[in-house]
Amino acid sequence: IVPPTLAWKNLPTRVEKGPVTLTVDASDADGQVVKVEFFMNGTSVGEASAPPWTASVDPPQGIQAFSATA
Repeated sequence: IVPPTLAWKNLPTRVEKGPVTLTVDASDADGQVVKVEFFMNGTSVGEASAPPWTASVDPPQGIQAFSATA
């Protein structure tokens, strides 16, 4: 089994203000991606169940750690 792959299209690391849209390209060599979940500082902040794989989040000002899983 090969895990899905994700590639960030825009990955903010410093947020000045306002919401940001997180976007990834997701693919799975063994099948079809059915969900992408987005995290900020280890906490789930949204998910997408179909492309485009995006989530909108309104983080606090400063440096944030974003990640995603499929």
